[in-house]
Amino acid sequence: MAFFNIRKPRQFEYKPRFYDPKKEELENLKKKYGQIEGESYSRRINFRNAMQEKKDEKMKAIYRTAYASMPLPSYIYAHEEANLTKEQRSMIRNWTGVRPK
Repeated sequence: MAFFNIRKPRQFEYKPRFYDPKKEELENLKKKYGQIEGESYSRRINFRNAMQEKKDEKMKAIYRTAYASMPLPSYIYAHEEANLTKEQRSMIRNWTGVRPK
């Protein structure tokens, strides 16, 4: 004789999927740059291009920061010596390799 109605646990139809972020990134690069003969050669070329693009974007971000918002105007108000000179800005521009349009 049972005093309590014990329920069975819920059953879900859960099917785990394997997710490989490297494979997905490789597929995106293949779509972006196209297929080249020889799979390993293609991977090497795409990887180099992708890394170069990331590097270029970071350098552009450094350049934009130095010319647009570095240092903050409120900080310059309190610390006049923090203002970048034209020579310092040109040094940053040369270091990043970004040329103004």
